[in-house]
Amino acid sequence: MKFKNLFFIFSFILVSGFFSSCGDDCPFASNYIQGLSEEINVLSGASMNYDNDPTNENCSAYKTAYQSLIDGLLTYEDCLSGQDLVNLEFDLEAAQNGLNALPC
Repeated sequence: MKFKNLFFIFSFILVSGFFSSCGDDCPFASNYIQGLSEEINVLSGASMNYDNDPTNENCSAYKTAYQSLIDGLLTYEDCLSGQDLVNLEFDLEAAQNGLNALPC
């Protein structure tokens, strides 16, 4: 699971670097990874903590981190179109699948 989680996090970072701007309603839309950097850092830390110590407490923290990332991604739905929106939907599906795969 460790490599699968890290693969998601790094693929998310790579894909999200290609998003375009949509104006003042969506801060950081031109590079929304900047806007979600806190959520990504928390998710990365939660992944490492859970992989090193798969307790219910760490699993719950991991789930919370995934949900925060999903909530953050959803704030960009109305900001993007075309391939950018397709990429966002891919990231949302990957995050939801990661969340659903957790056993707690």
